[in-house]
Amino acid sequence: NNVHNYAGFYHALFENIVSKKLNFFEVGLGSIDSNISFHMKYVNKNYQPLASLKAWQEYFYNSEIYGADIDKKIIKNLDRIKTFYVDMTSKDSIINMWNNIGKNMDIIIDDGFHSYDANINFFNYSYNKLNNDGYYIIEDIHRKPSNIKKFYNYFSKLNIKFQIIDLPHKNNVNDNCLIFIKK
Repeated sequence: NNVHNYAGFYHALFENIVSKKLNFFEVGLGSIDSNISFHMKYVNKNYQPLASLKAWQEYFYNSEIYGADIDKKIIKNLDRIKTFYVDMTSKDSIINMWNNIGKNMDIIIDDGFHSYDANINFFNYSYNKLNNDGYYIIEDIHRKPSNIKKFYNYFSKLNIKFQIIDLPHKNNVNDNCLIFIKK
């Protein structure tokens, strides 16, 4: 789109598993409620909630697609898409969401509340829901060196391999970075 170019990265990463039957999860479903932090209305006034889940549903055509968001108004189930409420800043909310889902995931993408504290909190209570050989990705990491350093220091202390990937984009020099973890 106009501010992120993740599609090429994701296609290169997932092209060999696209036909498999996977459990895919994304937090952050694109609220357009301006009272919700990180709503999509400022990005695109025509944005439709759940658009990314619908794209993933089409891409992973044999997979079950799960999603969650803090905006209860956009929670709905569609063909092969199940959505849930979650507050990424609340341990209890995250644990409750995973209990309601009742399955582990092959891919988890965090495109929710784009803050270090929320990203780390969600990771802390979600990484154990990732299957072995699964992918955990945090999108829209702000490029500011102090922010990158916080993430780097946190993940360096864990016994996991991770990468911070900066994808150049002419329209976005602020947050076109990903944290990539393969379990």
